Amino acid sequence: MSKIQFKALDVLAFTALAAVLEVVFLILFRSMNSAFYVSFAIVFSLILMIRWGWVGIIPAVVAGGATIIYDYAVGIRDSLQWVLANTAGYLPLLLGLLLFKLVGKEKVVNHIGWRFLYVLLAFLLVDVTRTLFFLGNVDFGRILLVFLVYDLINLVIAMALFFLACRQKDFVTDMNSYLIKINQGTPESNFRDDRRSTKDDYATLEEMADSDEVSDIALLDGGMVTQDMLAEQERVRRKMEGQKETKYDKEREAFRKSKSKDEKKGKK
Repeated sequence: MSKIQFKALDVLAFTALAAVLEVVFLILFRSMNSAFYVSFAIVFSLILMIRWGWVGIIPAVVAGGATIIYDYAVGIRDSLQWVLANTAGYLPLLLGLLLFKLVGKEKVVNHIGWRFLYVLLAFLLVDVTRTLFFLGNVDFGRILLVFLVYDLINLVIAMALFFLACRQKDFVTDMNSYLIKINQGTPESNFRDDRRSTKDDYATLEEMADSDEVSDIALLDGGMVTQDMLAEQERVRRKMEGQKETKYDKEREAFRKSKSKDEKKGKK
């Protein structure tokens, strides 16, 4: 599975779960004539934003849109302000990305104070933005207070879920860094490295086999193998086994090259 496929499935899973739970709890609490309902939309988006960045906003927006679609399905006609409040009202969650830039994702996940601030700011920003969509129709202070009071329970639930999720190993984490980490030092990555190393060794062996000193013809010509041929074979063997050249090997190679030059001059 590629990284893009894994990312798409991860976002889809969070989004689908957020949308289903949003509608289920809306139906449940309406059946009890409650003025509010439990929502996991914000906390799901907060977790996914740490995992993948800006695409983490998708679960909250889709979950809010799912409640609007449900209302239309059962014959409830929501106002334009309510539609915007439950969809575009979640967009300020993206400001959490600035917090990542300022302090880093690791500190937000691992430091209790930053965890608390991350979730609290998210709810405050969303409630203020939702209230702005009702300007001109109702008193700003009153509607903001309503949103804040109704969201107190959701804030407590979100805090508990986010703190619990952060305690799970490699769950609330930057997935780009995580995927790099788990693909380093694994049997698969070691196998790839070994293949590359082996390929280089065979390439060296092929080069030596093409040379005059260690060719098949030379080895089979009358069954004669010179000392230089044996030395060259030993050098290749040591290279294949990862052994370094000794001082003796270097001196022998220098002597061989010098002897070769002298022979060529003698022929001239």
